Formats: sequence, structure tokens, C-alpha cells
Amino acid sequence: MKSLSVTTSSDSTGPSGGGGYATSDTGGDLTGGNGTGASDTGASSTSSKLPAIPCEVRRDLFEYGGIFEGDPRKMLDSELAAKPPNFGLTDKQIERNMPGIVCGPGISANGWWRGGKETDLEYLLRVQGVAKWLWTLNEGNALIITHGKFLDTLLKVLLEVPDPLESTSCRSNTVFLHGGCAFSCLEFDQETKKIGVMYLNQPIIAESKLRTGHKIGGFSLKQW
Repeated sequence: MKSLSVTTSSDSTGPSGGGGYATSDTGGDLTGGNGTGASDTGASSTSSKLPAIPCEVRRDLFEYGGIFEGDPRKMLDSELAAKPPNFGLTDKQIERNMPGIVCGPGISANGWWRGGKETDLEYLLRVQGVAKWLWTLNEGNALIITHGKFLDTLLKVLLEVPDPLESTSCRSNTVFLHGGCAFSCLEFDQETKKIGVMYLNQPIIAESKLRTGHKIGGFSLKQW
């Protein structure tokens, strides 16, 4: 059986519009990126270099909406559009924050984001694109670090759950909650095109105060 194991982690360090990165032990090239973990938030830089494995910032792993000012649950689209745009960190700022990481296509001296809030359709198409990309990876292992709502939608797209988007204008009949600093693992069988859910929300740190919870679709995973 040719298979790929993809481990995902919800990053608790960034606000709405936070980034994501991907790494692999297959030696394959991982493309794309939006800012890493907290790098698009202006967080302080890390002091140690990343492991000597391919690790690339992907511009399509960011949280629902992108970087924008205001609360879409309480504001009209016209009010959100009137807010000043935020383009996120530049490629040099990201690379300085995380020495050894590579910025993928679309991340430049002008930042990684176009400014403003993406639409629900743009978001869903982006998640579907990531799902298709995962199937193109070679057999081996890959790690994706992104955000809770994005992981919820990505799982539903991969598992073919009807109406995968949970937003102010859409309601899904299924939600997958992801606590911060925890791993979830999927196995992709390239021959049968089946996906196995190996585990969800496995803590990777012992200190509970660092493991944030998650709220989505009326459900709440408390800090654990």
C-alpha cells in the first residue's frame, strides 16, 4: 500500500488571519504559505533553527478570512472593506523570525496577504485546493501547522462531509474541534483513495495552560 501520513496541528499563537507552514521527511518540495505559526502577527523571533528537513511557508494554509480589521459577525461587508488593509509580514520578516524556513510562492517584500477579508467562496475554494495538493504528495510523512477553523473545513472536505463551511452565512451539520498544541493524524491510501483518521487532538505538551480550547458551530472544547 502506498500511503502518506499527514499530521496536523492547530496553532494557538496567531489571531484571525494567522499563518501556516508545512514540513516533510520525504525530501519532496512543499510549496505555497501565508506566514508561519505566529510570524504574521509580529511575534518575537525564535532563537533556534528549524530541523534539517524541508520546511516551507504555504500561502494557502491561513485561517478563515485572511488578515482584516473588525468582526464579520457584527459588521457589514462594506464596513469591513472600509478598514485599512493589512498585508502581513514580508518574506524577509518571516525568514528572520524562523531561521531556516523557506517562503513559498506569493510571499514577497509586500507581504503575504492581498489585504481585506476573503469571501466564503474564496475560502472554500482555497481549502479544496489544499485537499487536492495533499493527494499529490509522495508517500511518507508530512506535518501541517495551521489553525482550528481551517482544519475543521479541511477535514470535512477530505472526508466529503456535505456543506463543509461553517460561517455566518453557512451551517454545516458536522464540526471538528481542534485544541491548540495538539496533533491530529490522517493516512492517505494512494491506491484505494481512502483516508484513515488515525487520531484527533493528541496533546503534544504537558502544560495545560498552553493548550488553548476551540469554539465552533455552537460547540466548545475548553482549555484542557
